[in-house]
Amino acid sequence: MTAAKPALTETSVDATPKSAPRRMLTETQVLEIIPVSRTTLYRMEKAGRFPKSTYISPNRRVWYEDQIVGEYKPDLWLPEKLIIEVKSVQNLVKEHEVKLIHYLAATKINDGLLINFGQSVQVKRKFREYRPKGSLLESIL
Repeated sequence: MTAAKPALTETSVDATPKSAPRRMLTETQVLEIIPVSRTTLYRMEKAGRFPKSTYISPNRRVWYEDQIVGEYKPDLWLPEKLIIEVKSVQNLVKEHEVKLIHYLAATKINDGLLINFGQSVQVKRKFREYRPKGSLLESIL
């Protein structure tokens, strides 16, 4: 004898809390978080490697903040301490540094190293101070 499946009721279907609306992110905000171009973002979404956007008007699309907005696998890292990005290019450019800073911001890790094994070995240290937002009273005191 098998157990009967529980019937779905209206309360079990609607599991999202009504008190807090879902925060929406515009394309500009998403591109600040995920260091890719608009075209790459569109291709990732079309290939299913990025959450689908929702059109709120014919020319405006948004993503919900509570959805996974990206995946990052560092080259090397010490958990919660250091991210090491390894490159093999002619010369490091500003975009490489910006990507590392975005990775630091997204992972809330303070220190990062950018190592290039191009014509000669280049090492750049990037850092970011992360202070969780507290109450207004804590920031004044």
